[in-house]
Amino acid sequence: MEQPKNNLKIISDKKNTRVILPNMLTLIGVCIGLTSIRFALDEKFEFAIIAIIFAALFDWLDGRIARLIKGTSEVGKELELSGRCD
Repeated sequence: MEQPKNNLKIISDKKNTRVILPNMLTLIGVCIGLTSIRFALDEKFEFAIIAIIFAALFDWLDGRIARLIKGTSEVGKELELSGRCD
């Protein structure tokens, strides 16, 4: 009797795994930024300011980590360039 083949293979592309961390930090920063808007709408300006500071920190951190671990992606480059006002 023939054994069934296990067609499931875990394939780890090093480029894709390196991109996950900076993208996660970007997503966290966006969520915190949106939360700051919600705080401002609820007139909780102290929390809104704190959330904006944390969002800025995550924005700075994701770019630095992406360059450090060479996990840059085309999407990340576009996001980084779109935020600049030249």
